[in-house]
Amino acid sequence: NQDHAELVFDKLNILLKNNGKWFLVDFSVIRGGGKWWKSLLLKSMYLFFRLFKIVSVSKLIEMKPYFQKRNYLIIDERFYYKNFIEATVYLKQK
Repeated sequence: NQDHAELVFDKLNILLKNNGKWFLVDFSVIRGGGKWWKSLLLKSMYLFFRLFKIVSVSKLIEMKPYFQKRNYLIIDERFYYKNFIEATVYLKQK
């Protein structure tokens, strides 16, 4: 959930030094076409991971606001698999 994501983010943020790079890779159903198959695939993955007790979440958490709130700078961003996978490199500024 959102509260847990913020807690984990804050802990990692404290450990990362100024000018450190944070590489985030996540799924995205927002960008680009094919929202129906992306949502279906993501729901299937969540079901599989919950079945084996690997993860307990059931929806994506938008992480960009956490980085924006703490003044991180995007230094590279790429999308793969018809924009279903998003890879972003953030720079922690002072």
